[in-house]
Amino acid sequence: MPSFPQRRMNNFLSNHTPARIAALFLTLCLLASTVSAFGPEGQKNFKRGLEFEAAQQWEKAVEEFALAVAALPSNAEYQLHYRRSVFDASQLFMQQGATLFERGDYLGDYNSFPRAR
Repeated sequence: MPSFPQRRMNNFLSNHTPARIAALFLTLCLLASTVSAFGPEGQKNFKRGLEFEAAQQWEKAVEEFALAVAALPSNAEYQLHYRRSVFDASQLFMQQGATLFERGDYLGDYNSFPRAR
């Protein structure tokens, strides 16, 4: 008497035609390709962006998050961090511009505010 796994395999092969087995195989291949499509695209840039964000280096964080978003635009987390870092960089430039204005450095002030966009 064959073992349970052997009986199960024999039962599977006798109940399924080669066309069904081929269809199952193709379905699994297609599923595997879609899973790999959601792989680590932009993940390297995203991690670097997180490091810059933690260090409050907003310009560099914006650059890295922008690369991550470009690699995988549908990722909501990438979008969120990108937009937040753009806002934080803008706030930093606004503060720098105000500080330079108070010191009388009008040229530095003039150059800082456009970067706040």
